[in-house]
Amino acid sequence: MKPAKPFFPSVVFAVACCCHPDPHIASFDVTPVGYCPSGGQSIHVEWQTGKGDATLQVEPEDATPRSVPNNGSYDYPAHDSVVTLMVEAGELRPHVIQPVHPVDHHSLNALATRCESDWVSADPADFGGALNAYAVDVHPAVISNKCSPMATSKSTCRRPVKVEHAGKTWELAPDAVLNVTRDATPMNGPWTLSQKLLPGEACGTESASGALEIDLVLEIGCTKGAIYEQ
Repeated sequence: MKPAKPFFPSVVFAVACCCHPDPHIASFDVTPVGYCPSGGQSIHVEWQTGKGDATLQVEPEDATPRSVPNNGSYDYPAHDSVVTLMVEAGELRPHVIQPVHPVDHHSLNALATRCESDWVSADPADFGGALNAYAVDVHPAVISNKCSPMATSKSTCRRPVKVEHAGKTWELAPDAVLNVTRDATPMNGPWTLSQKLLPGEACGTESASGALEIDLVLEIGCTKGAIYEQ
């Protein structure tokens, strides 16, 4: 959830401004970027480009890019893939790369921005870098606050934590896991993470700096197909 490290990030290269005379990509949307592996789903790609020849490549099935209109859309059966949109004019080739993957595990993390009553909290944030990055049948299954061998005395797993999402508030003890499958909440929508200060730490002081990084692990399940259990 850290804005600097979104899950399934788009990688953008040399995308020019919408009013620039050079070739540019005005918009590029791939939905969803995370899907359930149970079958029967589609990935929708939509784009707008200008001032050049546009191509689209869905790997691994496309050995080479295919020519496409400057404005258009494309749907394909969901599978582990990488979508690349490029617009070319002479030596200029701005392009955007978007990975698409089946859901499983990923980090549930954030940087705290506020501290109140011995709790630090991060600003609400969406997973996947987009409001609807996940298929509608993708749901949180298990939230883990278990300690790894690399955990320090200040790590999140040493603290009580709270996770707020879709009208639910889940509380985890230190070094614990919580199965939230039955709540059947969507993945899409804002998430807010909070963790408690340790003894000797206080809001507004340097002692709280060790609590700024909130790091959990989320196992993801699907309405149809396998559910990832504890």
